Amino acid sequence: MNEGEPEIVKFLRDEERLGKLHSKLQSSYKELEILDKPPENVSDDMISVISDTGRKTGYSELDGLEEKYKTIFENSAIAITLTDRNERIILWNKYTENLLDMNKDDLYMKPVELLYPPEEWRRIRSENVRQKGMQHHLETKMVRKNNELIDVDISLSVLKNHKGRVIGSVGVVRDITERKKMEQDLRIKDNAIMSSINAIAFVNLEGEVIYVNPSFLNMWEYDSENRILGKPAVDLWKMKGQYIEIMDALKNEGGWVGELTAKRGDGSLFIVQISASMVKDEENNPICMMASFMDVTDRKRMERNLTKFKTITDRADYGSITYDIKGNIFYTNESFARMHGYSMEEVIGKNRSTFYNENQVERVEQLNDQIRQSGSFVAEEIWHKRKDGTVFPVLMTSTLIKDEKKKLSFLAATVVDITDIKNAEKKLRSNANKLRILNSELNLAKEELSVLNKNLEEKVKERTVEIERLLKQKDEFIGQLGHDLKTPLTPMMTLLPLLRTKMKDAKSMEMLDAVIRNVHFMKDLVIETIDLTGINSTNMEFSIEDIDLLSEVNNIIKNNQLLLEDNNFKVDNKINEKIIIEADKLRFEEIFNNLISNAIKYTPESGSTLTIDAKKGKDFVTISMSDTGIGMTEEQLSHIFDEFYKADESRHDLYSHGLGLSICKNIVEKHGGKIWAESPGKEKGSTFYFTFKCGGEK
Repeated sequence: MNEGEPEIVKFLRDEERLGKLHSKLQSSYKELEILDKPPENVSDDMISVISDTGRKTGYSELDGLEEKYKTIFENSAIAITLTDRNERIILWNKYTENLLDMNKDDLYMKPVELLYPPEEWRRIRSENVRQKGMQHHLETKMVRKNNELIDVDISLSVLKNHKGRVIGSVGVVRDITERKKMEQDLRIKDNAIMSSINAIAFVNLEGEVIYVNPSFLNMWEYDSENRILGKPAVDLWKMKGQYIEIMDALKNEGGWVGELTAKRGDGSLFIVQISASMVKDEENNPICMMASFMDVTDRKRMERNLTKFKTITDRADYGSITYDIKGNIFYTNESFARMHGYSMEEVIGKNRSTFYNENQVERVEQLNDQIRQSGSFVAEEIWHKRKDGTVFPVLMTSTLIKDEKKKLSFLAATVVDITDIKNAEKKLRSNANKLRILNSELNLAKEELSVLNKNLEEKVKERTVEIERLLKQKDEFIGQLGHDLKTPLTPMMTLLPLLRTKMKDAKSMEMLDAVIRNVHFMKDLVIETIDLTGINSTNMEFSIEDIDLLSEVNNIIKNNQLLLEDNNFKVDNKINEKIIIEADKLRFEEIFNNLISNAIKYTPESGSTLTIDAKKGKDFVTISMSDTGIGMTEEQLSHIFDEFYKADESRHDLYSHGLGLSICKNIVEKHGGKIWAESPGKEKGSTFYFTFKCGGEK
């Protein structure tokens, strides 16, 4: 017999008492059977009388039992029901009515299956309680009068007579809704601890680890909780004395928050932030300790780096500020203040908009959108305003700084005054424009000269004099231009790399690299412009010699090997070794260098394959170089050899001057050959062809 059963159930299961009860209730069951299938001649009134009689008989027979069990039955804090052999309720206690929110009219002769949701009743029926024996226990749900579902724990006892026939059952029902809710709450809390990104551990009062979550195992780099459970918690720390202090604080104050150096199983150390507390029972007695850990090693490293960064920026010769999300400046260095005509004290507290030219509002908003999307922008050109109202150009870099919660904390920006560079660029553009005008005038003069009547000797002489004057003027201008531009560029090329070696900050070095690249750009443009003009000159002479084409091309490829490898380029040289050409070796190499550089500039970063080939004709050798770059349209092919023309202006290539192919064209034509380009179209690569005269046989 189950010791946990209510006494009333034990009483009902007593064989001797049950036998007496069966005989006394026999007449009542017969009457109840009439209710199951009442005869046709039994009126509704008779059925009602029989029903009342049966119910009264059931109660009167039970009243004849021991008073003790009746009192237990009526006042029990659990629901007790008695059903007949047809599984209809014939007897219940007061708690049953309270539990199901039903009265006696709702319950009497009610089929017990209606007290359960359909799916639960099917599950209960599938258990075959009556066939399994006298007892059955399960958890399920029941339906109250208002269709509210409640969780219950049911103990069912099958009642049989002395012949073994099932005559009914006793059900003991406990409301476990609150317990289920508590279990659900416990599961949620357990899942929260298990899935927490913070490491969590429980330690008993003896100082032994009794629970850790997966984040703890990951942070301490344990592959199994078995390696840590039951171990002394003091072994997790570098300094055991600090652990003892924490334990004392927990016992005396109930909690502790701070940072400590933790030790992994392999002995490696890392810094954690700890929030520890004492766990107590309902009577406020301590039962164990709980601690939550966050790895702050990276944050501590960032704090140290920030201190170093501030020391560097305080002394830097570039402007540096930090400001909040509203633009209010809370740090500046001396260079920024001096650059704008303020003292450092005047800058602190000002909004960054103070230093912008009002005409730059739209540009500033664009940069703000960029920094919100990507987190930074680098070396963007913008105009700043000094205290006296004058404006000047700067290169600005700005970065979002986020806290450990990945939320925006503040922004940092550096600025470099590029006034001198902008002035040099302006002068260079002005001179280049003058050069283009002179070239245009020269070309116009050439065109007019070509259509003049050859018999007009005097007109030819006049035009010849004019052309010579323009050529001389052009040569003189270019010579003076080269001198004027090289003079300011030379010290900049010398001093800027020296200045770079003294910088330690990566952002500053990146901005200075941008300045150095621009200086080299201007220098190369001057050199290429002078070179192009020299090639165009009628006084240019070449040193023509026989060249072994295969050998020379291999040498050129070797000289460009690093450039090709850095840009993921492979070279397929298909030239026949027996080909000899007549050419100026230095100028021939210049053609190849320009074409290789051009292929790299207009090819995706994934690289390409350059295919070099040559075919020997009767008088000329045709050399070809093919790539798999961006290709060209018919319009681009018609202008590709024009001076200062770029096939793709959207690329803004700081290293391209638009002169390389013009130089190639002039060199080839000075050798008496031709140069042209072909392309199937955009994104389908290009092939350049040029011809040189055949040389002596090998």
